[in-house]
Amino acid sequence: MARVSLAVKPWPLPMSNCTLRFGIARVPCSRYNRKCSFSLISQGAILSTFFAFLWLFATIYFGWLIISLIWSSGRRKRVLMKAGLVFVAGFAFVMISSEFGNKEAQQAGFLSASDQSAAKSVGITDPAIWASMREAAEAETKAKVEAEQQAKAAERKMAEEKAAAERKEADAKAAAEKAEQAKLAAQKEADCRKDLKCWGEEGWAGATTRCPAVIEKLAKWDFEWTDAWSEPKFSHYRWKDIDKGIVTYIGDKLKLQNGFGAWKHVTYTCDYDQDTQTVLDVSAF
Repeated sequence: MARVSLAVKPWPLPMSNCTLRFGIARVPCSRYNRKCSFSLISQGAILSTFFAFLWLFATIYFGWLIISLIWSSGRRKRVLMKAGLVFVAGFAFVMISSEFGNKEAQQAGFLSASDQSAAKSVGITDPAIWASMREAAEAETKAKVEAEQQAKAAERKMAEEKAAAERKEADAKAAAEKAEQAKLAAQKEADCRKDLKCWGEEGWAGATTRCPAVIEKLAKWDFEWTDAWSEPKFSHYRWKDIDKGIVTYIGDKLKLQNGFGAWKHVTYTCDYDQDTQTVLDVSAF
């Protein structure tokens, strides 16, 4: 390939050597200012411009094909095929143009074409300066995100600690209330045990359920209950042992048959322990 060297003196920079290769000038920037004082047309810029015109042409042609479908009823299949090919080609042009733009930006020292565009939008053409600014911005963003995460973690921890403290307080309050209720119940039961009416009524249902079956076993022959379905079998009660809480229940709704077949009304008793809910002793006379 032909290579021609020429000397260019940009204003106000000192003289720099430029190399003309395939009609493309490559001029090194000043050591104090990397932005050269004259415009250069790089290969990537030429290709980007070329593909941009191709995309514009493809877009116009694609639009024309779509419009022509209205009048080309007999050739719609062919027109649609052309439109599809134009669309695929246009998409390929865009992708290739983007790739060349990224390659050119990377050769210039930027990450991508969008990165170079962002730098130019704030008036920076030096990739080193832009890299330091980008790194500083990323570090600042990272620090901000970490600070927000730490703040959220601290807030979440405080909320969890508060919830745990509230649960602990609620559990302690519930335990205290339960203990108080148990204490009151124990006191109520202790007071009831000393009162014959209270303790007798407390064990009435249990005695009525368990005593009759044991009393019936006292009959040597037959027996018959004389109480109606609405009448209780026990009419009154008395203390058997106040310290142990044993009550004697007494009734007279029973007839027993003797060996001669005669019936006799009897009075029966049942010693009942409410604590263990057991029948201790029965009698009839």
